[in-house]
Formats: sequence, structure tokens, C-alpha cells
Amino acid sequence: MKVKLTFFFLIVFILLSGREIPKISAQTQETFNFWFEVGEEEYVYGPTGRGLDNPFFTLNTQNGIKAFSANANTHKFSYPGLTNLILEKTNVLGPGTPGSFDECGAWLNSIYIDPNDTNHYLGWYHAEAKCNYNIGKVKQSVAFAESFDGGNSWTKRGQVLTADSTLICNDNPNDSSDLCLEDDVGNHKVIQIGDYFYMFFLAGADWKIHIARSKVAEAGKPGTWEKYYNGSWGEPGLGG
Repeated sequence: MKVKLTFFFLIVFILLSGREIPKISAQTQETFNFWFEVGEEEYVYGPTGRGLDNPFFTLNTQNGIKAFSANANTHKFSYPGLTNLILEKTNVLGPGTPGSFDECGAWLNSIYIDPNDTNHYLGWYHAEAKCNYNIGKVKQSVAFAESFDGGNSWTKRGQVLTADSTLICNDNPNDSSDLCLEDDVGNHKVIQIGDYFYMFFLAGADWKIHIARSKVAEAGKPGTWEKYYNGSWGEPGLGG
């Protein structure tokens, strides 16, 4: 509705200002031969006991659309139609053992499908540890996992990205006197451009978006990432 009203008022403004509505050439019409409709909102996934708090992303596969989102545990969905979302499997990727870097949860944020094996997924997830959410304490990083069955189960391979190792905060989850977030990195997104994976991530040190990269040939695994810093690449993903 807002789109329709905005377009209506735009037309009124052009008419009142004495300007002509731009004409669309035949070539432009062929190039932009599309339309859209705005209707009432529709829920494709209903309320659950624990809501999702992670970006919802989809993959185009040979078997249709697959989707993932999370809240400490990552869930897998499928689309038989654009408005019929099915929860295929819960907890395909979840918290690690107590004391591990992902003891509080694993939020899968990005997936790359191996073009040589479409059941082989490379995944990067947001990890949290030493968490006490009641007082806002958590330690965040980014880790890597692989799936060999189309995303139904995952094998964790370890961290790929951590904060600058010189930024040390009080990691006691029960101590509210130090709510330092400077040694956090996470909330990332990975894209492929040419021969590289590029990871955009949020750093707690300055609350800005930073970037790291890894060669596609190295599969984005731990130890292959380098951060962009002061105009060049080369800082290690782990601690650089």
C-alpha cells in the first residue's frame, strides 16, 4: 500500500509541476518487462516457543529452495511454494561443549555449495561463549563447518575469525563490572567474488564493518583467512 501511495503522489507532483512523465522507449520496455504487486503481509512461518533471532537466508538448489535461520541452534527449512515454509529439521547446528568457543550457540550465516558436489556445503557460523545475556556479557567469533548431506548435518572444523588478540576483556560471565565488547567479532556474511571468499563482519572494537578474505581453493577453512587492515591484506584471521 505504501508503494502505491508513493507512486500516486509522485505522479501528482509531476503533473502539478508541469513536467512530463518520462516516456519509456521500446528498448527500455523490453529491458524492464516486469511488474510487482503489494498486498497484505503473509506469515510463512508461525510463532514458536523460541523465536528466531538471526538473518533468514535461502539457497537455490536442484531440489528447490532451502533456508536457514537460528536462535543458538540453527534450523533448516524448505519451500514447496513461496508462501508455504516447512521446517525440515531443527538443530542442524548447535552449541558446543561447555568451555568451548561456541558453548552458547551456533548461528549459521553463510553457505557455499561445492559446484563439484552439490551435497557438500561449506558454512560459516556466528559463535558465542562465556555468555550471561542477563547482564549483556558474551564473547563472539566466527567458525567454519561442513555438511556432506545437503545441510542436514554439520561437522565443525574450528574458528576462522577472532578479534585482535591484544584486545583482552574480562571474560568472567558473572562479572557485570566489565561489559567490554572490544574482543568480539561476528554477525558476518560471506560472498564469493572470483577466486576469493570475502567475509564482512562486525567488530566490537569500533562497532564498524570490517572485511576478511580466503581463497576459494582453500575452501574458507580455519587458518586461510586474512583481514584487510591499513590498506592491505595479510593480518591473520585468528587474532590479527
